[in-house]
Amino acid sequence: MFFLENMWVTWLIAAAGFLVLEALTAGLVCIWFVPGAVLTSILSVWVDNLAVQIVVFILISAAFMFFCRRYFNKSRAEKLDDTDNKLIGKTATVQSEIAKGEGKVLLGDVYWRAVSGTDIAEGESVVITAVNGNVLTVDKK
Repeated sequence: MFFLENMWVTWLIAAAGFLVLEALTAGLVCIWFVPGAVLTSILSVWVDNLAVQIVVFILISAAFMFFCRRYFNKSRAEKLDDTDNKLIGKTATVQSEIAKGEGKVLLGDVYWRAVSGTDIAEGESVVITAVNGNVLTVDKK
């Protein structure tokens, strides 16, 4: 019954578990629970009621998730916009004929889906005029 008597230890172990789980995942999945568990651990020194601790843990974790996700999503969107802008004006090579408006181009060592208002033969060089997600809009060079 050590863990029930010393809930602060239990909450710290939970925080460490969430941290390890986060390290094993590819995205921001459970990092939000780490500060919730740490702060609840501090609270549990003074408050013995487990129900109150769980509510505080949920509220703190939800607050971190809400505010941090907004920041990370905004930051990620800005980075993507910068990447898109860097591609505009670059030259690519048509790898799969662009017919009926669609085809594939090679930019560096990456193949991209490409769209164009005109048909462009395989092997021709094109200039990137716009980026929409993973689709490049291209024109003949």
